[in-house]
Amino acid sequence: MTQRVHTAADALREHALALAEAFGVPLIEAREMGLNDGVAVAGTFVVTSPITDEVSYAKALHEIGHCVAPAGNVSGGPGDIKMKLVAEEAAWDWAQAMAEQFGVWTPAMESTRRGAFGTYEAELKRRLDAIDERRGHPSESVSAFADRIAPGLEPPTPPRPKLFHTCETVADFLKRRR
Repeated sequence: MTQRVHTAADALREHALALAEAFGVPLIEAREMGLNDGVAVAGTFVVTSPITDEVSYAKALHEIGHCVAPAGNVSGGPGDIKMKLVAEEAAWDWAQAMAEQFGVWTPAMESTRRGAFGTYEAELKRRLDAIDERRGHPSESVSAFADRIAPGLEPPTPPRPKLFHTCETVADFLKRRR
């Protein structure tokens, strides 16, 4: 009988599933999702592409963060640009804190986070341009607009709970699982 080798990708997947369970967030891995796609549905459960590598792991943690980070699911309603940024920042901060606690936050994960913010900013710029067109205002930066509509609002710092006392790193986790 051949024994399956437990890989680092397996450890990341198990960590994400363990976090989801610990925080009471159902996590569904759906092959139908696009590569590394995910969504937190109304802050109650997460549907994500299968967790197969560090990027899909980071994105899954990010979506869990939308459900459990203190400001991860804030919303001021449709078009509330400042609150969208607050929620995204909170969810990514939570994901990074959980990954770092597990002993991983790689350059690929950081690049994914930065890339995600690039898409958020592009979407917000598109929305601002549409508002400017309707109102006839000159274009302003996303941050200037956000400061104008909600001056002084800063995203909260997420808590960094210690959930896995016995596994400090992926290597330790893998040793324990064998």
